[in-house]
Amino acid sequence: MVAVFHSIHLLPVDGVAQVYLKTVWDIRGPQALLTRLLMVVFNGGAAVSLFFVMSGFVLALSLARDSRPVPQLARAFLTRRFFRIYPPLALNVLLYAAAMWIVCSGWPALYRDSPPTPRAIFDNLILIDKGVNGATWSLAVELLAVPFIFAAHLFTRGRSPWLILVPAILARIALYARWMLLRRPYLYLYLFMFLWGMAVAELGPLLARRVPRRAAVAGLVIGFALLLGARFVLGYWSRGSLAVEAIGATLVVAFVAYGPDLRALALLDGRVVRFLGRTSYSFYLYHPVLLSLGVPLVIGSLSSTSLAVRYPLVVGLLIALATVPPTLVAGKLSFDRIERPAVRWGRRVETWLLERASEPTAGSPLAATARDVPQLPEAGRPSSSSSASITRSMSSGDV
Repeated sequence: MVAVFHSIHLLPVDGVAQVYLKTVWDIRGPQALLTRLLMVVFNGGAAVSLFFVMSGFVLALSLARDSRPVPQLARAFLTRRFFRIYPPLALNVLLYAAAMWIVCSGWPALYRDSPPTPRAIFDNLILIDKGVNGATWSLAVELLAVPFIFAAHLFTRGRSPWLILVPAILARIALYARWMLLRRPYLYLYLFMFLWGMAVAELGPLLARRVPRRAAVAGLVIGFALLLGARFVLGYWSRGSLAVEAIGATLVVAFVAYGPDLRALALLDGRVVRFLGRTSYSFYLYHPVLLSLGVPLVIGSLSSTSLAVRYPLVVGLLIALATVPPTLVAGKLSFDRIERPAVRWGRRVETWLLERASEPTAGSPLAATARDVPQLPEAGRPSSSSSASITRSMSSGDV
């Protein structure tokens, strides 16, 4: 979804430079309308919102399965999240910057943009800006959300699961009261989605028994409609569209995880879906790199024609065809060579931190416990086979 969206939103369509910002109320031109309708299906914004809700859902399940004391759990959780997210991101930013320096220096006629400055690289690495890889804004949100997710877990740990609604509602209010989250860019817009995903994990088992099959199907359909259509109706950056989009994402996650087994959801158990789920993080990181390298080549190869002006949607789809396959390869390589080793290093650091905190001997029960703690909610509370599959796919190997 994100890759196709990024590919087809680059060129002006019917004279509209940023057609994805148009709504059903102000879209003009047949090709612009068709492009915008495709962006409803291949919806980059909706995909990110769905991932945030699913991330909160998966992390809540993982935390619920870990019964260690709070100090040990805090060290383990924070260490896992850092090594899960940051090492692949940092290497991607460095490789992206190096690639742009090489092509901008070697082929200035084709790559006319200036390469990233050292300051832009540094700011991107510490996640205060996205001057190298624009997609990393969402990873900054992921990392900033970590302490809030852990605090919400502690707030409900050993208590009524309904208490999760308190932080979920407060985070929702922060969407319109930025001061509650220190006006941190993006965090006040998206934090509530993680907490709504946590609410699904906490309350889903209680509510699932009361929802009949027909209502679950209707809820799933409504969820997808709200998720995919919110920005087209209410505006791309409207806070109202984010709120409606989050409702849709929450319904989808809830009914997929705890609703009845539906034949259409069996696709989530397929090998292709599982592969895309495992490698989705690296794919998300490397598609902007391939776009920066591939778009000038595609546009340059068509410079003798008027296709880019007359049929920008077709050219956008060509860009997707040219960039998605190599990104799949890059994503698989990054998953195998960077993500998985980083997760293993995270486990080692986790064990080391726990051993230092309690000063155990090498063969102590605490060290064994740290090594044996399960890293993923492989089955857990979700009742349907499709929910377990989507949990495995979206968590991409470790949480």
